[in-house]
Amino acid sequence: MALEPEPATAIGQLSATLDAAWRRTATGYAANPDLRIEHRKGRDEIVLTPVADETYPPLSRARLNWVAHNYLRSATHAAANARLVDYHTPLPLAQAWGGGEMASADPRHTA
Repeated sequence: MALEPEPATAIGQLSATLDAAWRRTATGYAANPDLRIEHRKGRDEIVLTPVADETYPPLSRARLNWVAHNYLRSATHAAANARLVDYHTPLPLAQAWGGGEMASADPRHTA
């Protein structure tokens, strides 16, 4: 899919799509048993049905805790990040940006 070349047009289209989605959600949320709004800590929050389901083994609380402990940790994030960097490093755009010694947030970076 090609992007709209004019940023204002693209933002307008995306804004309209987002607005329509929020309006559909607002219109149908009362009839949706899996979605509710609760007042917590001084503000309204959207609450969905809990993911854990003890009747479905892959979604049991013990299994979800095991996954969180074994997959969602700094070592696995670092390994995944290294794979992403290794994949992107040889790409022409990455090569054009330089050797990766600086980030755009680096104070040494000049425009």
